[in-house]
Amino acid sequence: AITRFNSLVIKSLSNTAIYGCTLPTIASREFARNASSGKSSTKSKSKTKSSTKKETKPKKVTKKDQKIAKLLKKYPDPQQPARPINGYLRFSADYKKRNGFVLTPQTMAHVSRSVSSAWRALTPVDKSKYQESYANDRTKYKDAMKRYKESGRANIWLDKILKLAEEKPPKSGYQLFIKKRMPQNHEKQPNAQIKDIMKLTASEWKTLNAEQKKPWNDKAKAAFAEWEKKFA
Repeated sequence: AITRFNSLVIKSLSNTAIYGCTLPTIASREFARNASSGKSSTKSKSKTKSSTKKETKPKKVTKKDQKIAKLLKKYPDPQQPARPINGYLRFSADYKKRNGFVLTPQTMAHVSRSVSSAWRALTPVDKSKYQESYANDRTKYKDAMKRYKESGRANIWLDKILKLAEEKPPKSGYQLFIKKRMPQNHEKQPNAQIKDIMKLTASEWKTLNAEQKKPWNDKAKAAFAEWEKKFA
């Protein structure tokens, strides 16, 4: 194909010299090159529409969502059926009771290994006692949850949590102390910056002993107990 193109160019050049024809332009050369290789000089710009679905971005979790989830976990509906523990945990509770194990940070790892070893050493017949007990309770739990959801109680409790999520919980003993002492310290040092007053007041709290902190903490606990009654 290239040899043929070269011969055409030479023939064209000779014709130009003889007959005064115009030399082949860049465009004509390009056309000839593409024609010799079987290509078209004009590119087709056919656009194919992709039928890909738009990816939906996951909903951003807000602070309010986190607060609601935290409240639901800390204050579950008292009328919601309790989920039964599995066979292994039933055996674990039984084994600890029979052997008089007392869980502390120091003994937790040892007790956990002992329970795990004892569970593995059980025969299938012995294990089945705990597993069957769990299976029976799980069936009852599913039935109770079905009735609970059908009653609409779950939505009522969620609405209650949503309303209470708008409220701020009572302040802690430390926060009550800061709120009381900061204006007093600022009055003594009117030219000081707020951050410096905050540091001073926080350091005062740290110097208090347990007996001095007790009135503040007791006041906070009482207010919190009243607030928690709303979740009953």
